[in-house]
Amino acid sequence: MRVKGALNSLSVKMCCLDNSLFIWKRNGKLEGLICIYVDDFLWAGNATFKKCVIDELQKQFLIGSSASESFTYVGLRIKSFSDGITIDQTQYASSLVPVTISSARNMQRKSQLSESEKTAYRALVGQLNWMATHTRPDIAYDTCELSVAFSKATVTELVRLNKLVKRVKNESLQLFFPRLHSFETCSLECYTDAAFANLPNGGSQGGLIIFLKDDSGKKCPIFWQSRRLKRVVNSTLAAETMALIEGAESGSLHGRDNQAINCSKGCENSLSRGQQEST
Repeated sequence: MRVKGALNSLSVKMCCLDNSLFIWKRNGKLEGLICIYVDDFLWAGNATFKKCVIDELQKQFLIGSSASESFTYVGLRIKSFSDGITIDQTQYASSLVPVTISSARNMQRKSQLSESEKTAYRALVGQLNWMATHTRPDIAYDTCELSVAFSKATVTELVRLNKLVKRVKNESLQLFFPRLHSFETCSLECYTDAAFANLPNGGSQGGLIIFLKDDSGKKCPIFWQSRRLKRVVNSTLAAETMALIEGAESGSLHGRDNQAINCSKGCENSLSRGQQEST
């Protein structure tokens, strides 16, 4: 509440669609953003925003550490370049530990998981899902499939889970977000697809990805997901239609997000991270 009060005093307003995102405008033009997670600040903005807001915050709060251009924010390693930024979770991936399976247990592929194995399975799938959501769209389907199988998971699924962990640790991946030319002509571009009845109990998988695209054709991925469709359907066409509807809904939501922060005004930005020390 103290941080929120300080931001309000500096005319930094909370986004109406996201309580962790704060917006600063001058003369109706967006010039800075701050994202807050517990005591971590991530901000982007121009020199005026830094002087009028960030420097003033540093006078009111003890900042334990700060960094720009290359830093880690809530487990995401962010690097800035002249033409864009990259984000990865390579360090986080290296901390993943596969579930230990003895040779004898490995032979019991159709055996249901014990309670301790289920606990380890659920925790590891949760870690992978966090990565799939933020930096690893390439494992989104596998993670969802393992999650759906949890209630009746066997040693077979546990072995598959360990193989996925090994793949994530061995195959590092960076997402690149190019610097867009102009927000004034940006549009959202959404792609969807589905697989019919490929999940237990007749469930179908739906996937989507949304890009922010400028008039030169450069695209930034801003959202993606791969999950079980909400309804059981009877055909490939119905599955793809359901996925398309979910894509349209997500596109509409992200369109409102962009409108809420008024990104069509744009800003020349720098990207930095700061951490408030506990008092």
